[in-house]
Amino acid sequence: MKTLCDISALRYHRMPPVIHEVIDERLDQALGPGNWSFEGVAELLGLPKQPVHLLCTNQAARRHTVHQKTQLISAALPFGSRWDFGSYSSVTSPALTLFTLASHLSVVQLAMLMHEFCGNFSVYRPTKQERAYLQELCSQEASGDHGGWKPVLDANGKITDLWQRPAISNINELEKLANDLARAKGRATFIQALRLTREGAASPFEARTGIRLSTPRRLGGEGLSDLTFNARIELTDQAQLVAGQAKAYIDIVLRNPASGDEVGIECQSKLIHDREEKAIADANRITALQSMGHTIVQLSYRNLEDQAAFESVLSFIFKKLKINRIPKSPSLLRKERQLCYELFENGGAIDW
Repeated sequence: MKTLCDISALRYHRMPPVIHEVIDERLDQALGPGNWSFEGVAELLGLPKQPVHLLCTNQAARRHTVHQKTQLISAALPFGSRWDFGSYSSVTSPALTLFTLASHLSVVQLAMLMHEFCGNFSVYRPTKQERAYLQELCSQEASGDHGGWKPVLDANGKITDLWQRPAISNINELEKLANDLARAKGRATFIQALRLTREGAASPFEARTGIRLSTPRRLGGEGLSDLTFNARIELTDQAQLVAGQAKAYIDIVLRNPASGDEVGIECQSKLIHDREEKAIADANRITALQSMGHTIVQLSYRNLEDQAAFESVLSFIFKKLKINRIPKSPSLLRKERQLCYELFENGGAIDW
């Protein structure tokens, strides 16, 4: 049985279930017995300029061709680390997929993907034909919910490349896999990325913000390690009257463990918050939270990416948390610039 791994498996796990319904049988046939050229597999995965990446477990089975690239993991694979999707084919589990990517991604790049897999979003760029098919499905179904996956729509009701879905992995799974593959290539990068990862991010914007804030200062971040994504807040009766709901979620909550002070951050993505009804609901929700005493910072993407603007926001956050922010040395500033490059540019390695 042939097993997709690396970027082929990444693409597979980013696909909504309705696309799997269309391609899985064809993909299984293309990977079936006797088909060693694998021509056309990359097209089915939406990666026409890439060879298909396949896992192998012994050196003798390794081979590289125009249409195929193999990755060796000689250690015994833990149970459940390969998922069958056909009679002849399987795909590495989300956790093992991240592990196979660790051999050629940086620590920050891998942490970004860990936030995606352990979060509630997927970045999926469909082909032209797939986009038309998905748009038609969304037009037919009022909920737009496909097996727990729901596309984020733009202001004109068109599907975007961002999907909301339940998490497909978690920190415990990643930690267990790292322990099971103690001597496998890429483990050091995997472990370092895991230390930067938090569960529960709902968008690339939230993930980037969380990484900038929680990454240790020695690695270019702000060292605010007590960070929670999408914290659930039970609203008081009065706050419920304002928000029109019994509970609310804050995109990111930062906490000072010493004093107990907290700051909530709302990531104001134009893609998600630009519709009038959403903007009104957000305003009501934030007002309700503030009426309960929560400090809420509304962060735009520009203020995250622009260093001078971000510094201004940070000053307010540290003040409210009652934490003395020590100015960074030239060495730490270089680390910060490197972290920002990884998060916002990264050479196209992460398709956000």
